[in-house]
Amino acid sequence: MIVALAFGGRLAAAEEFSADFGTAEDFNAERPIYFPKDKNYWLWGMEKPAEYIQYENEKEFYWATVPRKPEKYVGARVLKSHHVARLHAKMIPGATTLRLAIRYKDNLLSPVTVWALGKDDEKSKIGELGGKFDHQWKTEVLAVSVGALSVEDGTVAFQIGNKDYGDLTGDLPIDSVGFADTTLAAEPPQAGYWPKQPPSKFADIGKTLVYEPGDKPTFVAGVMTKSMRVGTWKEFAAAGCNHIDLQAWEFNWSRQWDIYADENYSDRVRFGFPDWNDACKDAGVGCSVQFFTDTRAWWIQNDYHGEAEVIDKIGQVVQMNKTTKANRVWYPVDEPDHDDVTWGAPLEFTMAVSQRIRREDPDTPIFINFQAWKPGIFKLYEEAYDVAAFDVYPLGVGRSPLEIVNRMEAMNRQLGDRKGKWAIVEAHEGDHVNRFGRQLTHQETLVQAYLAITHGAQGILYFVDKEGRYIDTTEMSEPWLGVKTFCSDITNEKTGIESFLVPPARTVDQMGEKGVVDTDNAAIHFLLKEKPNGERALIAVNARNALLTDVHITIKGLPADAVIERRFGPGAVRREGNDIIDDFNGYERHVYIIRPGGSAVTQTREKLKQGAGSATP
Repeated sequence: MIVALAFGGRLAAAEEFSADFGTAEDFNAERPIYFPKDKNYWLWGMEKPAEYIQYENEKEFYWATVPRKPEKYVGARVLKSHHVARLHAKMIPGATTLRLAIRYKDNLLSPVTVWALGKDDEKSKIGELGGKFDHQWKTEVLAVSVGALSVEDGTVAFQIGNKDYGDLTGDLPIDSVGFADTTLAAEPPQAGYWPKQPPSKFADIGKTLVYEPGDKPTFVAGVMTKSMRVGTWKEFAAAGCNHIDLQAWEFNWSRQWDIYADENYSDRVRFGFPDWNDACKDAGVGCSVQFFTDTRAWWIQNDYHGEAEVIDKIGQVVQMNKTTKANRVWYPVDEPDHDDVTWGAPLEFTMAVSQRIRREDPDTPIFINFQAWKPGIFKLYEEAYDVAAFDVYPLGVGRSPLEIVNRMEAMNRQLGDRKGKWAIVEAHEGDHVNRFGRQLTHQETLVQAYLAITHGAQGILYFVDKEGRYIDTTEMSEPWLGVKTFCSDITNEKTGIESFLVPPARTVDQMGEKGVVDTDNAAIHFLLKEKPNGERALIAVNARNALLTDVHITIKGLPADAVIERRFGPGAVRREGNDIIDDFNGYERHVYIIRPGGSAVTQTREKLKQGAGSATP
């Protein structure tokens, strides 16, 4: 791959500079073109400029480590998604028009703005970069009038991105920059390395909710934890959980079962992947394990000594364990959109890990969790996963549970209905307990999951952690009650509502989008589901921590003889015409089961006989 710009059309007295990026010298103010360290930008490796630099050739990608033979690689300094970068260039005296040539890789979902910076950082737009998301190396030559620039210490400044968390929708590798007072001719675009993903057997998992070929559809309801005790599996299973995720911090994938003492506990366990799967299988729950530290920069550098090594290790783990019965999803990367340079992962690295997993085990879907507060993140990484999730814990820090709603709506807009959608919500997290002096209440725990469901979540995991250590459920009585309540609501054989949340049940209305359901109180979030036999479940949740009285929920065309019962709660249901009328305590969820009466049953049976499918509103 060619890494230099070709400059042509030189005038007799013309000047031009160029700088390649991808070394610790990128921040050196003595260079004719450099990144200033004291300005507002965020690049991969800004804190340790000799580390976390992107390199690639036609076959491989390197993020956290310098490749063995740098002369065979393109090196690039990567601007992180939704941030800005500034470039300083040595001013060319006497020039009236200057040209800036930026060689970059187009990993962008939409174009990013390039600005000339004048006095007091006043911005003048001079052009845009990328937006094709075709992963080609391109050169954009941009012209700017000297009058739009401010000269400070003999340099002029340019900015990529309109503001922090602004219009940069993707990671932007910058390979080289040219600057001149004459015409610059750039090379044509060239292909960059982009891991090609094998076809996924789970391309429609959001529609099927089938996690293993031939299995039944499943709504995932469970916990995410960092450690286990000998009896924890059975305790989670007895509570109704059908899934346990382990955050495998500094995990030794081949280690066998080991019981050891830790603080107050003498029966905490370490385990290798086979032991973990066996324990989950014996308890009757599905599971997943994060490659939690394996895919983070510090561990890549210090434990694996390179991206190739960690990808090979993950491939070996997947190959050896692809036939295990309990493992529901592979979970290779956690929060790749995290701003900590040692935490998140650039696009190409995430893609490379997913590529290896799909190649080794095409029969297990891939799951990736995001912070997801940056716009477009689910779309940006969508080739790398089958199931996406977000983790946000707003109640623990005194914000609004509607942040969960916002994340779900962003997921729906970006992904449609083909990808699986989970939410990771909070049961216990040690930091907020230390700061606020209390745990979540039963209702605070419960409302998070139900709000996610009313906006389309197909799986819920409750995060249970105590600053990286195991927490006994007896130490978190209120949130544990919320977890047990929710999981039982979903999976209980007699009263569980899972059958309404998985195919062949269908969505009749969600938040009034189909015009079938409405309410006179905006604090009520709702979802109406229907099974093929005409039986319906109306899920309604109060998003406010306040009593709501005489709330009317209107269901268009509700049959007069329909039988309505309130699941999980006492008391008869009040009804007036098409309205269900009820009171909601703060953060309370109600589930109404609506069964056809005599005439409705007859109509439904006739439609089914005629092949019309489910009863219509």
